[in-house]
Amino acid sequence: MLLSIVVLFFFSFSASAQWTQLTQDTNNYNCCVFFINPDTGFISGDYNGQHGLIQRTTDGGQTWSQNLLVNIFLAMNIEFPNDTTGYCIGQSGLVYKTVDMGTTWLTVGTVAANTDISAMHFLNKDTGLVVDFDGRIFRTTDGAASWNAVYSVASGFQNFYPGTGKFRFVNDSVGFLASGNYGSVMKTTDYGATWTAINLPTSNNTWALSMYMFNKDTGIVVGEAGRIWKTVNGGTSWSAPQIITPYDLMDVIFFNDSIGYIVGGENSNYVYHPPSYPPVGAKIFATSNGGQTWSTDTSLCCDWFTSICNAGNNVAYAAGWHGWLFKNNNALSLAGVSEFQVSSCKLFPNPVSSIVEFPLADHAELIDVNGRVVLSAEHVSRLNVSEVADGMYVLRLKTSDTISSEKIVVRH
Repeated sequence: MLLSIVVLFFFSFSASAQWTQLTQDTNNYNCCVFFINPDTGFISGDYNGQHGLIQRTTDGGQTWSQNLLVNIFLAMNIEFPNDTTGYCIGQSGLVYKTVDMGTTWLTVGTVAANTDISAMHFLNKDTGLVVDFDGRIFRTTDGAASWNAVYSVASGFQNFYPGTGKFRFVNDSVGFLASGNYGSVMKTTDYGATWTAINLPTSNNTWALSMYMFNKDTGIVVGEAGRIWKTVNGGTSWSAPQIITPYDLMDVIFFNDSIGYIVGGENSNYVYHPPSYPPVGAKIFATSNGGQTWSTDTSLCCDWFTSICNAGNNVAYAAGWHGWLFKNNNALSLAGVSEFQVSSCKLFPNPVSSIVEFPLADHAELIDVNGRVVLSAEHVSRLNVSEVADGMYVLRLKTSDTISSEKIVVRH
């Protein structure tokens, strides 16, 4: 399936406090981001509308090396089941594999002829699943050397989304797939050998684009036109959609049962909705109550985000087209600052040059505008900021039953 790419002008905007933009080539069309640890990660996508592209960083996204995949136009998904073995899939059904942490990539065969692969998941280095644009699910047990079709969703995709569909497994047997078109969710209880289709409650066949399962019973699906569906019974039934934006929701992650992020937006190639809002935009949404409510954490106005990942140690990366790449160095804490506004802290003095005093807290932390915790202490009622650089910070205080925060200015 060919994809026509419209060249857009690239503008640089600053994100909200916790998200920092990382430098990338604006010719990159980033489809999927996956990190082995906070420093070592990969992005699959396309370079300048010409070749599939795999990028690798080993320094937390500061610099990237590139592998051009000349046999495919777009590399739509990448995943590492362990620290050394990784897989990348995309158009034409080709599968690329590395066994040296992404230093070299080799083709290991084709899933099926004349098909485009959008999503995958590997349980281990040998056993994995992929789904193609026609809704067919394929399974391998020999490290991608051969594939067997195990399910076919009668959908017949006619449009294209990068990374359509998302596998989520809660254990070695039970897994789900947000399968894309016609609002379908798939469920397996035997690691993909057989699948059951579950229809989401939607009247207009809205696409399901990504999902997250907290456990075998509770989870959410996000999709087209800002829709979110929830289940508490293992996918047997789903709530009516909650709509948080007119933009498409492309991917979702959670750091624990409370704090999570959704990325999305709209690309000018794929505007399927009434033009009552800007046709191009990138969005990040945050929740601190398990998805009951969502706030706009970051709103940008240049191209969409297609993927987000939890890199470990409270670090998140969000990637999108035209070189969009953002990093959150303290996703867990900063989501809490923006959401848990339980009360204001009583600080003195503010601005402060040395000692700031506040009510006794079980835990206190000073957070800079990039989301880094620059000072922290337990069971204190004061912090010494004399060694902290001048600037704006957030002081966050935790007790057994409250979380409070307040902006504070350090000025020497």
